[in-house]
Amino acid sequence: MMSSQAASIQQRLRAGAAARRVRGMIRCVKNSLQGFYVTRLMRATQKIVRSQFLVSDLETFIISPHYDDETFGCGNLIGRKRERDIPVTVIFLTNGQRCFGPNPADPSGLEETRRREAKAALGHLGVPPDSVHFLGLQDGELNTLSGTERVQAVESLADLIRINGPVEVFAPHHSDRHADHEAANSLTREAITAAFPVKEQPILVEYFVWYYWAAPMGAGKLLASDLARAAWLVADPALQERKRKAIAEYRSQKPILPFGFLQQHSRPEELFSAGA
Repeated sequence: MMSSQAASIQQRLRAGAAARRVRGMIRCVKNSLQGFYVTRLMRATQKIVRSQFLVSDLETFIISPHYDDETFGCGNLIGRKRERDIPVTVIFLTNGQRCFGPNPADPSGLEETRRREAKAALGHLGVPPDSVHFLGLQDGELNTLSGTERVQAVESLADLIRINGPVEVFAPHHSDRHADHEAANSLTREAITAAFPVKEQPILVEYFVWYYWAAPMGAGKLLASDLARAAWLVADPALQERKRKAIAEYRSQKPILPFGFLQQHSRPEELFSAGA
């Protein structure tokens, strides 16, 4: 006969399992609704934005807050440029150590894994290892850098931009609904100002990664204020397949991305906006 203590423990275990199932169901429904809404919103955007993004022959510098943002937001662009043998330099701002939370069990091991994934992904897109740079700033803290840290980050970016002499710079959209992404935009603007006189500053183009996903109900702000400067880049099937292969290299990130995120960013379209 089961003791009252054992019965109580068993009851708590059953209750915990039931609660986890309910939370899982709620998360699944939430993700499905979000994915559905984002898909509808993207389709609406495609109807509104009719301009085609013209890929220039200008040397290019891609600012990526984390390992994978460059591929999600600019993978087709990078691949198209490299097909034409146009130099593309990619700089990753953060170390990627906190993608699973603030206290990873093996931060240096996780950083090494993510760097390895990034190099493999960019290899599919035609970017050689010597065109990839890492600033190593703390993941999740770009918007809270101290004054000294911010100055050093801007100087490092400015030095790379100045040395490589790019004439076209891509950074996350200034309202990309992710603190690190919006801070990356601000740091990029400061670095461009520090690196070049006003009349010689590179062209700044913004790309999108999280805007529709982090706050899809607030995307009306984008539709109202930014689509006038937006344009689509549509990849051919071969280029789209190369981007899919690049995305597939980021195996460590698949468990934490929202439902539909990978599928959406694997589509042939990428959206860009002239920097405000």
